[in-house]
Amino acid sequence: MAVWWLLYDKRDIERNKEYIDKYFTACRKRGISLRLMTEEDLSVCVSNTRITFRNLGGELDFPDAVINRTRSFNLAKRLELVGCRVFNNSDVTLLGNDKELALSYVKNLGIDIMPYRSGADFDFDTFPCIMKSVDGHGGTEVFWADGAKTYADLSRKFAGRRTLLQEPASDIGKDLRVYVIGNQVAAAMLRTSKTDFRSNFCLGGKAEPYLLSPGEEKIVRRILESLSVDFGGIDFIFHQGRLIFNEIEDVVGARMLYACTDIDVVELFVSHILENI
Repeated sequence: MAVWWLLYDKRDIERNKEYIDKYFTACRKRGISLRLMTEEDLSVCVSNTRITFRNLGGELDFPDAVINRTRSFNLAKRLELVGCRVFNNSDVTLLGNDKELALSYVKNLGIDIMPYRSGADFDFDTFPCIMKSVDGHGGTEVFWADGAKTYADLSRKFAGRRTLLQEPASDIGKDLRVYVIGNQVAAAMLRTSKTDFRSNFCLGGKAEPYLLSPGEEKIVRRILESLSVDFGGIDFIFHQGRLIFNEIEDVVGARMLYACTDIDVVELFVSHILENI
């Protein structure tokens, strides 16, 4: 019987129980033994003669596949170095958890982004601007800075952490998430909010399916030509009628897909893994 690992941060397990159950159901139907594990419990030990995985229960055999929902580049890289097939790979995990690196990466592909500066190198002449942590998720560490005082307050809030300052796009409270499975577009969802410049579904934004235009598909495809995304999201904002890259989500949420469509992304993702191990 095939054995897969599903890796989560401990703090994320409770609020994702329903989603985790979907993985167990999808694997059980296919005769796969799925083991839920945490980064905190796992260490990868390498010796001259063998490779062992140790957690609270002792030594573990090599898994056939690892589904990494921890956002940990280091963990993904360590597992890859000892021969594990990790979904998503560490390159995607790195870009998905460093907004500044992702912006630079995509800009080098010739794709439009909104101008930005490092939080330590602020030199915009005018406000407002958007201030965000480089490793935040779900819109909870994204703030609107409308003047020097707000900027100073936010700088104190983020003291010791890397941040970005970015010019706002013209269409406030509106963005697009493109879901990718097996490096192919699986769905696109338009998110909007009338009460917040952030349109995240988990923050109360509304979501609806969106049909990409041929030109928009070309932008997404240009990104995917240089990456191999097993299951993730590519987020865009809208500026003067154009699609502008915003960020990559490697541990992408799927609540709005299950709420607004009949797409079962876990089923699709598990099928993709089976085809690629």
